[in-house]
Amino acid sequence: MPSAIMKAEIAEAPTGKGQTQFFQEASGQSFKAGQFVYLSSGYLTECAGNADEQVVGLAQKDATGTQYSLIPVALCEPGVKIRMSAYHVTPGSAITAQANIGAQTQMIVSGNKCCVDVANIGSHANAIFRICEIDPQWAVGTQYGKYLVQLSADHYQFSS
Repeated sequence: MPSAIMKAEIAEAPTGKGQTQFFQEASGQSFKAGQFVYLSSGYLTECAGNADEQVVGLAQKDATGTQYSLIPVALCEPGVKIRMSAYHVTPGSAITAQANIGAQTQMIVSGNKCCVDVANIGSHANAIFRICEIDPQWAVGTQYGKYLVQLSADHYQFSS
């Protein structure tokens, strides 16, 4: 497996691959496919790293930079598991660890890629995810390895 941060993606959903809906992009957006987004005044906006925001889902297409453009979004609903890379400012510490399973953590954005912030495991300041498991495709201790996470119950902007 490559030792690089990879974009977040839906790993498991109660409905199989999950649901996709289209939303209008807000003005001035620069999110990339795989970034978490939310609705602000009805328009799609990128989630900031370490922010305590409610989430609609993962953008499936890069922002166009043009307001009102339709962007497909993979919805994050209860039961959906998201595959995300581990991240730490010290690359040698950006690893998957069994001890992190079940912990609450926050998100960090690095190079337009949303990651699990392993530096703040167990921190409840802006913790929007619960780590469910290490992705079975990745070994414990893998640098930038993947976790499967779920949003905390109060961080779903809506569920269909």
